[in-house]
Amino acid sequence: LKVISPGAGLATIYIFKADEASRLMTRYKEEPEFEPTEAEFPFMFGEVGITGETAKDVAEVILTNKRIWTVISGQIESIRLNAKKRVLEATTRSEVSDVMTNIRWALVNPVYF
Repeated sequence: LKVISPGAGLATIYIFKADEASRLMTRYKEEPEFEPTEAEFPFMFGEVGITGETAKDVAEVILTNKRIWTVISGQIESIRLNAKKRVLEATTRSEVSDVMTNIRWALVNPVYF
């Protein structure tokens, strides 16, 4: 990637896309006959034919994925913070090793995929 970082840069794009999808869907709720333009919604139009057949379809997919990721990332964050707390409370290397060995990422609910 020459222009954007694979981590934070792409994460920023996902935030922009979710925001744009929300704005597009809000406009449809306010004006059911609304016709979006590429100038107004470049991310949605950039995915037409890939993620969905229309800008509205793309927005619906993006917002569905955002809702799913919100649930899953909340589960991941809970597991991560619990492990961090246990590491900070550990008094020996063995206890730290035990925490790291026993993290159960499988507890994250993959039913959405």
